[in-house]
Amino acid sequence: MRIMVVDDEPRHRSGLIGLLQSIRPDYLLFEARDGEEAMRMLRTIGIEIVITDIRMPNMDGLALIEKIARKYPAIKTVILSVYGEFDYARKALDRGAFAYILKPVGQAEVEKLLHRLEVLIESQRKELTDRELMKQKLTETVLAYNNHLYNQLIRCQPEETMAVEVSHVASLDGPGMVVLFEVEGLPSARAREQQPVVRQKILEWVTATLRTFGETRTFELENSDSTLVALITAEREPDPALFDDLLESVVAEFGPVLSVSVSNAHENLLASAKKAFEEAFIALQFKFYNTSRTLYFRDINYNPFSIARDWYRDEERLALSIIGLDAEKTTCVFLEMIDEVVGSERPLPNSLKQRVTYIILEQLKRIGDAVSPEALEVLSSSLGRIHEHATDIDTLKDIVSTVIVTMVGELKRRRTTINFDVIEKCKAYIDSHYATDFSLDSVAELFHFNPSYFSTLFKSLSGSSFTDYLLAVRMSHAQELLANRAEKIIAISAKVGYRDPSYFARVFKRRFGLSPEEYRKRLIAQSISG
Repeated sequence: MRIMVVDDEPRHRSGLIGLLQSIRPDYLLFEARDGEEAMRMLRTIGIEIVITDIRMPNMDGLALIEKIARKYPAIKTVILSVYGEFDYARKALDRGAFAYILKPVGQAEVEKLLHRLEVLIESQRKELTDRELMKQKLTETVLAYNNHLYNQLIRCQPEETMAVEVSHVASLDGPGMVVLFEVEGLPSARAREQQPVVRQKILEWVTATLRTFGETRTFELENSDSTLVALITAEREPDPALFDDLLESVVAEFGPVLSVSVSNAHENLLASAKKAFEEAFIALQFKFYNTSRTLYFRDINYNPFSIARDWYRDEERLALSIIGLDAEKTTCVFLEMIDEVVGSERPLPNSLKQRVTYIILEQLKRIGDAVSPEALEVLSSSLGRIHEHATDIDTLKDIVSTVIVTMVGELKRRRTTINFDVIEKCKAYIDSHYATDFSLDSVAELFHFNPSYFSTLFKSLSGSSFTDYLLAVRMSHAQELLANRAEKIIAISAKVGYRDPSYFARVFKRRFGLSPEEYRKRLIAQSISG
């Protein structure tokens, strides 16, 4: 507690100061000779109690009390009075003094006065703290509500009620766009509980920067720890240099890296907020394909349907190269498949990752019996890394290459030389006699195997059942023959081992989802468009 004693009599000042020191030795005590000196000191010292005499030169006690009540209402003032000055004491109380004490001052009276003052000041401090906390909570509640309102605006088409509510907190009924910021790589040295504070500081930094360009509302995307959203009302997109400077400043100041995506400019941001957000969100995903940290929706080659291309022929090539234990060829085939999909019009990265994972899982199903449980666990772990760690196209390709090498290497390790040679001869026989009518039993007999054992051995060492391998070979040749327009389908059926063309057509459609005629038409269409 800080107390100031104001009295023009040095002896009275020092006496009261000494008494206060003996009663409250931990208090900070100050003294002034008159009201003017006291007011000068109050400008720089946080005084809580002023005990002042009434009669003083320059500025008396009544004028001092009046000024303190006007400029520093939280300070408590006490008047020193004598019996003959009761009218002055009454006036001092009317002007805001807390109490008066009579000279000469006694210890018991001062102790009682200080106790009353301490109780009052502590109570007012608590009340002030409670008010500040309530004010802070109210501010946080309003901010949270506004942020939720903005999140609702970008997630769904605004209804009339929502549009009215948004208009109360922001003017978005005009041209504008959505900008997303993804915060990446918060320094590991920062405690997890500090990360929201860092994000809030980055949000404030972003807000201050973008407001130089147009009216801006910034907030955190709900259910995301890394994405910040800015709604900007402006007729044109910000200059890329603005984002470049912002990204460099954030890295220098806070450490984490930012990626930025910008939607197209829309005539009415309030009405088009959902569409603008979707554009910015899609653009942000495309950093997977791009080294740039600033992405504009207008610049990306987005095609949500490119992932649905015909991969069947490539998957057959992939399966045959795996069974052939050619890791290099298998890797090349798979990477070529990926490059064809992302070459011009690109799917969303997650769609690509899901498709790649599905293809690898299908190949694992084919060779599952020929791979040890330990190897399967390693391969499954690698597949899990595709979604977790493949943050760009190059990393995805690296993981795919590692999986392929592991898969083929495990197949090589598990196969015995003698049996492998026999099965390779069986496969060679199938490759050259696929057009003839033969069965698993006849081939097993040809190579001096029990049919049941041969079936198990073939699948274990080749990664595919006898029937599936024969089917794959026949269908692969059928695809090649269908590319020749002059070749009749009835003739193709016979050339790949099917005497009944209708049965051939059913098997082909079950395999590729298209009849032979439809498949040929697609090949013709692709050759014309290509």
